[in-house]
This record gives sequence, C-alpha cells and structure tokens, in this order.
Amino acid sequence: MPADTPFDRTEVIPTNWSAGAAYVRDTDEWVERCLARVLELDAVLKPEEARAVVRELATRERWRTMAPEAVADQLYAKPPTRGAG
Repeated sequence: MPADTPFDRTEVIPTNWSAGAAYVRDTDEWVERCLARVLELDAVLKPEEARAVVRELATRERWRTMAPEAVADQLYAKPPTRGAG
C-alpha cells in the first residue's frame, strides 16, 4: 500500500470506551443512564425534552461509544477560557 493513502490520513478519535470504560450494549440502558445524569445536572430540564436529545445522541457513534454518564458530564462541562493578554 502506498504511503499516501486516505487511511494514512485518517484521524483516530479517542473515546472513553477505548480507554477502558465499559461499553453499554443495550441502547435503552444507555439512554436511561445518560438521561438520569442529565437530569441530575439540569433540574430545570423537562424529562421528555431531555429524553429526545439523549435518544438523538445515542444514534451518534462518537457519543454512543462513551459511557453514558460521561456524555452527560461532557455536555454540561464548561468550555475552557482563554487567559487575558
């Protein structure tokens, strides 16, 4: 295979799953666990609205391969700020 193939330029996206987190095979369980954590972090959010968002996240490989609680934590993480100057 030549050195300059599309596969050589493919970026590996690290996930919590690849770092040793337990992969949740059952989507319904994943949704329930993520939803529970989202509602812990945002008590104002209506459960039915949160469930719709979490179900959408469960269809995305980037999120689905992560632990559900970690996904919720990342959604509510404060973005890093740049220092003045």
